[in-house]
Amino acid sequence: MQANLDNVMLSIGRSLVNGKIQFPDYIRRLKFDVGLSKDAVQSLHWLRTDPELAVIGFEPLQENISAVLKIVDREDRSLNLSARFIILPVALADFEGEHEFYVTDDDAGSSSLFKPVSHKLRSVTKVRTTTLEKVLRYVELDKYKRIDFLKTDCQGADFRVILGAGDLITKFAVVTVEADSQGYEDSDDNSEYNFDNYMTKYGFVRINPRTELRKEIGKVFSRSKIVDQLYRLFKTQFPVVSPLYPLLEVDDPTYVNQIDLELVKNGRVTAYQRG
Repeated sequence: MQANLDNVMLSIGRSLVNGKIQFPDYIRRLKFDVGLSKDAVQSLHWLRTDPELAVIGFEPLQENISAVLKIVDREDRSLNLSARFIILPVALADFEGEHEFYVTDDDAGSSSLFKPVSHKLRSVTKVRTTTLEKVLRYVELDKYKRIDFLKTDCQGADFRVILGAGDLITKFAVVTVEADSQGYEDSDDNSEYNFDNYMTKYGFVRINPRTELRKEIGKVFSRSKIVDQLYRLFKTQFPVVSPLYPLLEVDDPTYVNQIDLELVKNGRVTAYQRG
């Protein structure tokens, strides 16, 4: 089971032109969503709010892909989601080939390339793996000189995803990661410390829309299910943003490419990630 992307594209009914992924001519911006789960909540929000955007999503579990496609099919056809949203049935990592994938029983969105510490397992399967560097070779980088946003939510494997981009990580303007180094076995490298050092090396600066005080408040509220639900509703109604970056609505560690700082500050590049 190899993740040769030519074959992957054929398997999902997408043709390549001169070896490149094609989007409608009116597309001006690209975003990458790594880890769609069963509802692709982030991708669908991006697509609904930006008609000139295309998204490349990554999800290795077919049951999750099927659930997302049902949502896409129900959407207003005027959004043209089928032309603007590509879902690649692969897991991103720092190698190409295949790997065990741990499917969790309570929440398929908690499934991972790494064995979970606390989630109950439903099954272990094999999935295709590829790298961001390989995928980016299929993107018209001359046309899309910058990819606005990379969001990873990979349950302990996010750092491996970033490593898999190599030098091409600099093609992204904003990168948001889930820095969970405790919830999955062998994910010690998936730490904020490693992300900070690595992204800084490639010319990114970290921004922190959520203050430390608000983080602590969130931890306290999360102890009560009812209060936590009210707090999440509050966050939905009142976006957590930074005065310097008002159009970056993100919860997790986020890095902005220094060469794109002005574009982010004036709102020409946006990022949205909740939960």
